[in-house]
Formats: sequence, structure tokens, C-alpha cells
Amino acid sequence: MLIRTLYLITVLTALLAGCITLPQNPATQNGGTTETVEPDQRAKSLERAGRYQDAAFEYQLLAKRTNPPARQNYQLNAVKALLKAKLLPAAKIELNTIDFNQSFGLEISRELVEASIALAEQQLDAASQRLDRLTYLQMPEILRIEYHDLRAQLFDLQDRKLEAVRERVQLDTLLKLDSPVTAKNNHQAIWDGLIALDSETLTQLSQPSGDILSGWAALVLLTKTAPAERIAESINGWQMRFPSHPANSDIVQNLLQENRQVASKPVKIALLLPLTGKFRPQAEAVRDGFLTAWGENRLNQPEINVKDVTVENVRRIYQEVVDHGANFVVGPVQKDAVTALVGQQTQLPVPTLILNYLDIPMVVGNLYQFGLSPEQEASEIATRAWADGQRSAMVFVPKVEWGDRVLKAFQTTWEKQGGQLTKTVVYTESDIAKTVKKAVSDGKMANMVFMGAFPKHGRQISPSLRSFYPGKLPIYSTSHVYQGVAAPTEDFDLNGVIFNDMPWVLAPSEKSRPLLTLIQQSWPEQFNTHKRLYAFGIDAYQLLPHLRQMVLQRTQLEGHTGLLSVDDKGSVYRQLQWAQFVNGVPRLLGSGALPQE
Repeated sequence: MLIRTLYLITVLTALLAGCITLPQNPATQNGGTTETVEPDQRAKSLERAGRYQDAAFEYQLLAKRTNPPARQNYQLNAVKALLKAKLLPAAKIELNTIDFNQSFGLEISRELVEASIALAEQQLDAASQRLDRLTYLQMPEILRIEYHDLRAQLFDLQDRKLEAVRERVQLDTLLKLDSPVTAKNNHQAIWDGLIALDSETLTQLSQPSGDILSGWAALVLLTKTAPAERIAESINGWQMRFPSHPANSDIVQNLLQENRQVASKPVKIALLLPLTGKFRPQAEAVRDGFLTAWGENRLNQPEINVKDVTVENVRRIYQEVVDHGANFVVGPVQKDAVTALVGQQTQLPVPTLILNYLDIPMVVGNLYQFGLSPEQEASEIATRAWADGQRSAMVFVPKVEWGDRVLKAFQTTWEKQGGQLTKTVVYTESDIAKTVKKAVSDGKMANMVFMGAFPKHGRQISPSLRSFYPGKLPIYSTSHVYQGVAAPTEDFDLNGVIFNDMPWVLAPSEKSRPLLTLIQQSWPEQFNTHKRLYAFGIDAYQLLPHLRQMVLQRTQLEGHTGLLSVDDKGSVYRQLQWAQFVNGVPRLLGSGALPQE
């Protein structure tokens, strides 16, 4: 959190707090100059060092030694330090001990602290109301720093990325009053906010010449669009347009340094897939998507070596392809094969993109993880539903291992935000209608449903809920509820259901359409069944030259399976699109668009 220490904001408070005058050296005692030291200097130094709990203790000691109204000022500073230390209960207790009747000039500071606590407790409406009733022109500049930062945090939590960035750009003009470290952190927050925007939005923002925000947008845009080997050249052109831009002080230098560390493009790739056995059709679809992407550009094509692997032979074959010169390995895909390959290793010999996720998160050198994770989709639903204003949820999941996984993922994210789970219903295929009726008749109300279901089951659960539940109840589901091909008659019973899915399925982009058409023509019988797996294979290939850059520079790739990003542990995350069934056909929703009733 970027909330800054509140200094003495009025001359009266400063006089009442008093100052300590110490001689600089013996000469100053004979008519020389003296150095004035503020009594809270130690507390401020501890804050600058990130020792917020210690700083809070110092402020509390100062409060005990000082009379009102300075006492209340120190107490409020202690509250802020505790909030920075993420000690919310202690901050609230300290706040309740402050006698504001004896304070002077702390009205704005108090509102900012109350807004900060509301944000920490995910009470976004309360935080917004407190910030909205403040008069900006009446704030001293030091409090405007807190104000802009709190508004930026609020907008981030509301998924209003661009508004959050605008607040931080305004904040940047005030941070001359604060430490360079604070300005650097603010620059990183601006960068992270803009990285989350799509290229079209960034292009529009980058048009005005000389504007600070346009400079930020143009810099982010070039890191998304310029090839890794031309980043330095592109940044040089950007600096000619924006020679005095604040990003030149840190972000640009980081980009240039990190670009020098980006690994070269793969020249020999080994693709390890289970091409025999029960997963053969799925593996072939991934392979065919991968090779289709490889064949798209025949200039400087890497060599591809496709290997059939099993749990028993995966480690041997992996070592063989590395020994024969592979400088990038893709696969395996099965969880048990992934576990067998990685084992207890801390470093793999070459960059390796496994096509799944480890059950237990761990950091392994040269390891990247990418998959069509139902857990990620369920977690994203919890985030979206909360942003839509839902606060209590009823969950329906099938009595299978897949159902347990999506339930756990949804529940973890939902409860972390403050949401309540009023009921969890585990169903079997034989008694869906009966299970739904029983679940909604016990009086435990919710204002939304998370439905873990494939099309066959979703088409039964959704109309049953409408029949038995009083009033309209929003239903959210993962991509698994949609078979991927429009079927208005069969999917009519899914009307109103909101779900997330990849752009390849919901709204193919201009770059997707030629590949989609080529794959559909090449494998017409398999296309509808494995539509998403083809896109997965394409993205697996197209990710390879960008993975290192995406980790170091926090850039994103507009993939066919979603907007792709990579965390510092090498895990790829997909930001999906949203749709709602209307007349049996998915209708695209914007990221902030409210579903239809």
C-alpha cells in the first residue's frame, strides 16, 4: 500500500508538539547554527525503512508524552503505520482510542484513514463515499498523495484499471514531496495497470503528443507489439517523442536491462505428448494446433521433434531430446507425467513449457506451466461475480474429482473477497431435478449460483432453478457449460447463464480467423469436439519466444485462448471473455457490462 505518513499539517500543531534543538558540534554552542530535529524523526525513518510496526510503536510513545491536539496527530500516524504493516485489527483498536474532540485539523486525515480501513475490509461502497465527500482543494498537498493513492486502490479493486492509472499519473506529480522509492513504486503500479489493457485501448491513449499518460501508454504498447530483438530500437524512438517523461528515470532502464536478458528464440523444439493410449485424440489436437502455428511463418522456422511419451518413459525421452540439442521442450500434458518429469528438481536443463499445472506450487528453474485450467476459470468467476455486486453464493458441482477442484478454487477466491457460501450442493446425473428442488426449498437464500457443469447437466440445473427458486437468480458457470458450437435449440435451457470462455470460441480475432478456418478445413470431423485444444496448441507454440520477456517485463500476449500473462514463478494465466446465453446463443459481455435479467 502506498499511503504516506501524515506530517504536521498546521503551524499550531507543530508548535504544540514542540521541537528538540541539538548542537551540531561544539562550535554551534558559541553562536554557531543549530539543527532542528522533529520529535517524530525516528518514527518517520522507520517508516521509510519499511519497519511500519516499529514506527507505529514510536508514534504511540510520542502520543503518550504529548498533550492534545498533537497527541491525536501522533495516534493517527500510528494507525496509518499499522495499516501499512497490514495489522488491521490493531489499527482499528488504536483508532478507537483517539479523542477527536481534542484534535485540531484532522478531519480530512481521519476520513482518509477510515477510507483506507474500508478498502482493507473490502467495503468498496463505504470507501468510495468517504473519498467522494472530501473537498480536494481544501487538502494540503501531502494529503493529496494519500487521496490519489486511495482512489487508485479503490479503482483497482473495482477492476477500473484505466481510472486507477489516471489517479496514479496525477499522484506522480505530487511525489516530489516523498522519497524516490515511492515514486518508483508508483511508476511500477502505473505500468502494471496499463499492461492489463488491450492494445486497442493503449493505441487510443497513446495518440495525444506530449501528454504524460500518452507516453506511458505508448511505452507499454511497444513492449506488447515490438519483437524482442527490436525492443531497444523501439524504446529509442519512444525517448525521442518523450524525452522528459518520468518513465525514463526507472522503467525504461529496467526494460533495456531486462531485454538484454531475454532468451533467444527456440531453434530446436521437442514436443512431448501422449500420442498413444486413451488421450491420443486430445494429444493429436494439441499437436495439430502447435504445428499449424509453426507452419504459419516459414521464415527462420525452428526444428520440431514430436515424441510420444508416457508416465514411464517421460524422463528418459526428455533427457534424450536435450542430449540431441533441443533448446526448448514443450510438454508433457498429463499431470502424472508432469509430476514424474519435474519430481524434486530445482532446475531443468533447458526452458520447458509443461502443458498443465503442478498440484503443489513450486519454483523450478527453466520451468513454465500452461494449461486450460478449470480452477483458473472458477476463480475468475468468483472475482467477476463479486464485481457484479453478488455477495452470497449457492454452488452446484458434480460428484467427481473435477467438481471438487472447481469448488475449491471458487470458494477460496470467493471467501477471500468476503463472499459467503450459503450452500454447496453435490449432484449426480441421476437425480439433478430432485437435488435442485431440495436445495432451494430449505430457506437458505443466496443472490447468485455458481454452477460447475457440462452442457448436459447445465441444461437440467438451470431450468430447475428457474422453476423452484423464487425470483431471478444469476447463474455463473465455466466454459465447460458450452460445447463450443452454437446450438440454439439444445442450449435454450441455458438462457441467462453467464460464463467465461476463450476468444477463439466466443469472438475470434482477425489473427485467429485464418488459423481457425485452416484447422476446420484440415480436420473437419474433429474440429467441433477439440476446438479449444487446437487453440491451446497454437498458443503453446506462439508463447515460446515471449515467455522470458513476459516474466521480466510483465507484458501480456493476446492469445487465442485468452489474454496471456506469466507470473514470476512461470505460470501462465488466461484472462477470458464473458458471455451470456440469450435465445440459446452466447452473447458477448464486456468486462464491466452487467448481465441481462
